[in-house]
Amino acid sequence: MPVVSPPERVRDHVERTMRAAIHRYGFAIEVPKAVHLLEGDHGADRSEVADRELGLVAEVARDEGMLLDPVYTARGFRALVEALARDRKALGQRVCFIHTGGLYSLFPFRERLTALIDRAAEQ
Repeated sequence: MPVVSPPERVRDHVERTMRAAIHRYGFAIEVPKAVHLLEGDHGADRSEVADRELGLVAEVARDEGMLLDPVYTARGFRALVEALARDRKALGQRVCFIHTGGLYSLFPFRERLTALIDRAAEQ
């Protein structure tokens, strides 16, 4: 899901990265004819993180033990979950969510995230 860069640029980057990995590691696969992106949050401000994203960060950390960063991976993961909730087969038989990290991006939001977790624990 392109959050900052235009979809065409993201698609090109994904294709180039796949080609490089195939070449470097000798994978017996081909780059797909089409790279599908979930669009909708393109141009979203990186500094504005809604409680919705922070809540998802806390939920996924609690339920799956996976840390999402609230700006990029949480938005991408949310879009994926919402797309699959609308139609389980909309994205094909196999879906790959590439988690690009998250721990360090949580630090600027630690106070808001802590408050959300504390409120949830009280309920």
